[in-house]
Amino acid sequence: MSERLQVRTRAGVDDAGNATPAGPASPITARGVEPGASAFVLGLGHNGDQVAYTVYFVPSPPALIDGGPHDLYVRGDWYPVRVHDWRSPYGTGRSGVVAVCELGRG
Repeated sequence: MSERLQVRTRAGVDDAGNATPAGPASPITARGVEPGASAFVLGLGHNGDQVAYTVYFVPSPPALIDGGPHDLYVRGDWYPVRVHDWRSPYGTGRSGVVAVCELGRG
């Protein structure tokens, strides 16, 4: 079941050391949202990051893979995300991206 989320470019610091604001939020549709870390994510070794949600996108949305880093608004909160290529483990040839929504360090 698909779920409507929002994506934005994360706030940060420019080359001169000045703070930059987060980009505007835009809607994005996820193929699925899974609480916590999936088996796919557990195999990636994220150095102690705690995972709030694993979010699947099929096909890969340009708003999430262009530029970055990004934040996703999932079920009431903004989360920093790491994006990885994903291929179906069932041999269907389906591919997309998986976004790992991070809570912080464990």
